[in-house]
Amino acid sequence: MNVLEVYYVYSMKTKAAHHFYYKSDLLYHFLKNYNEQQEEKELTNQFAYVTTRLETGKVMELLKKISSNVQINEIQANYFQITNGMKSVYLHVLETHLKLKCPSIYDAEQLLFKPLRLYPTHLFVAHAKKQVYGWISTLKNEQVLNSGQTL
Repeated sequence: MNVLEVYYVYSMKTKAAHHFYYKSDLLYHFLKNYNEQQEEKELTNQFAYVTTRLETGKVMELLKKISSNVQINEIQANYFQITNGMKSVYLHVLETHLKLKCPSIYDAEQLLFKPLRLYPTHLFVAHAKKQVYGWISTLKNEQVLNSGQTL
C-alpha cells in the first residue's frame, strides 16, 4: 500500500482570500502555526476571522457530480472514501476545513479538486508536513481584478 499524504483544505472568507491571494506563503505559515498551537486564543480568533464554515451537504453534492464512475462511501460520520476504481482519496469533512489523505496530489486533483472549484468560497490547500500549498480556486471577484490595483 502506498503511503498516504495528508493535506488540509481550508474554506477562506472572501476578504481573506483577496488579502492573501498573492501572499500564499504568509497564509501557509499562519495556518501551520494555528495547527501547531490551536490552544492559543489569539491564533484561534485569527483563524475564525479568515476561515468560513464548510457545508458538508454542499461538498458532497459537488463530489457526486464528478462522474458516474466515482463512488463515495461514508466510512463513519463526515469521513468518506472517494474512489474511481483505480484511485482512492480519503476525506474528513470538518467545520472549517477538509482533511485529505491521498497517495499523491495528482489523485486529489482528479477526484476532489475539480468539483471543489465549484464550491462558493475560496479554498486553500496545504500539506500537513511539507511546505506545499496553494489555492484550489481562482480569485473570483471581478471588482478586484478590474479595479486597476497593482497585484
